[in-house]
Amino acid sequence: MAKLTFFKRLRFRLETVALQLAMAMVPRLPRPLMLKTARAVGRLAYLIDNRGRKVAASNLSTVFPDWSSSKRQSVLKSSYQHQALNAFDLLWASRNLNAETVQRYVHHEYDDQDDFDESAKSAAIGITLHYGNFEWL
Repeated sequence: MAKLTFFKRLRFRLETVALQLAMAMVPRLPRPLMLKTARAVGRLAYLIDNRGRKVAASNLSTVFPDWSSSKRQSVLKSSYQHQALNAFDLLWASRNLNAETVQRYVHHEYDDQDDFDESAKSAAIGITLHYGNFEWL
């Protein structure tokens, strides 16, 4: 196995410390502050991750050649923010989400409420898109 360079060891150590801090602090934040912090971290990651940003921009150009450059950049920035929000949400939920509080943050929509009420009396299968924080369900 190749020996890690000083800079890689330093980067890995900084990433470890940052994750440990996030694990300790994010669950203690009020939700509105956590959301603002996650968006800021997503914006910062977008600015710092030069290599990943270039790869993602190239992928978007390949998949959506008819999109304008500004639209692709907007989607790219939003993707970084969404990824940060998902990570922060998982950390935040570890302390703040339970059977009593989940209803504050998870909203269900049904085509037919009566069908749902009937199915809730016994076992049922729920189908959800891989969208947002479906892990909470």
